[in-house]
Amino acid sequence: MIIRILFLGVALALPFALTADREETRPVRIILEARPDAKFYQVEWLEESDVGDDTNATPAKSLREKITKTEIKRNLPLRFKYFRLRSAYRENLFGPWGDVVEIPQHTKQAANQSNDASAGGANNTTAQNSENSAQTDKNNGDNSADQNSSASTTQKITSQAKPVSNQDVFAQVIDKNGKQKWVLRGKAVPAERLDQNQPLYYDVECLTDTNAPENTNGRKKYEGPIPFERAGEYRMHLYATDDTAQIQPLQTWVFWVYTDVPRTYVKFYAPFLHGKGGFTVGGKTKIALRPQLSGAAIDKIEYRIYRAGETAGAWAKYDNEIEVNSFAKGQYGDYNIEYQTTNVAGATEPPQVRRMLIDAKGPVVEEIAGGKLICKDENFPIVVRIYQNGKLVQDEYFKQWSARDRITPPTGSYEMHAIDLLGNETVVKK
Repeated sequence: MIIRILFLGVALALPFALTADREETRPVRIILEARPDAKFYQVEWLEESDVGDDTNATPAKSLREKITKTEIKRNLPLRFKYFRLRSAYRENLFGPWGDVVEIPQHTKQAANQSNDASAGGANNTTAQNSENSAQTDKNNGDNSADQNSSASTTQKITSQAKPVSNQDVFAQVIDKNGKQKWVLRGKAVPAERLDQNQPLYYDVECLTDTNAPENTNGRKKYEGPIPFERAGEYRMHLYATDDTAQIQPLQTWVFWVYTDVPRTYVKFYAPFLHGKGGFTVGGKTKIALRPQLSGAAIDKIEYRIYRAGETAGAWAKYDNEIEVNSFAKGQYGDYNIEYQTTNVAGATEPPQVRRMLIDAKGPVVEEIAGGKLICKDENFPIVVRIYQNGKLVQDEYFKQWSARDRITPPTGSYEMHAIDLLGNETVVKK
């Protein structure tokens, strides 16, 4: 599973179990890349990073939640500074816990940075402004892609240097094996954003392809953003000098480059009709947008829905299934749904468009002579249920409506529900 942590600028609803009265909280957002073999996930919020095995976790210092969606939004108590995740394949069958991940501290500086900042506050230069730090790459001597995917980052911060946001260059993620790694946003590394040193030198080594054109085979002077066109895992060092006798880098990054473009498909949840002319959906039909699994984690899905022939409006962020009644209650006509997905590497798919005929109108109920009722609708069969004093007293099914069909309601007050094939409902009270 792949996750990213984002700070939100607004407060969010918090489950009762997560907070005590008057406990100070901070908003966080976690995005997971769904694993096809996982039924759900379990997240454990931690006060300390040093945790034992599954049975030794201290209840007073940790809190577990069952997660069924690929996005977690929480107002998290400040006492929780770390978290870890694991997949569940059945109700009582879990995979191993992933790495313990630190949740960045929410500061005014962080709030002013891009709202797309991801996890990795320990590497954020805003948290390091008192002295130089030089943490070397723990996998510097090993070219194994698996071992280097969780390599640490080195920083050099001077008292005169302005804070920069590493998360604008790389997205920190956790892969399906629970290992932390970094993904390049876009197609180039603007190294000046990672270090303020002038002059600046660098070298690049592709860990997955020794013949990659990005390999520098030595140090080069930084003169502009460094392009990466070939997918794979890379190691990049930044230096203050081109003197190879000075082996201590200013920074070391081990990161992945993805070039695949995400793809999304639309799914309609019943009730709906599928014929040669396309999809016909009712007011209670739900529309889901599902990204296909790919190398890079999904950052966001956007959509817009508009009547056929009209101008499309602004893009909206897709968070959950969309019910037709939320935008076309009682409407009839052709609509378009347009959607696109962007991954953490910054690639956006070309907008996809699907047309659907929306029939969100319930059956028309008319009263005729003798107090009897008839129903008119385009989507048979129709179910008619009549209630008196909260009890069902009539339940009728009409496969088609013939000229002889009549509904004879009971005497006295009643409530009638007429429901067509698309789930559209008309309620008559007398």
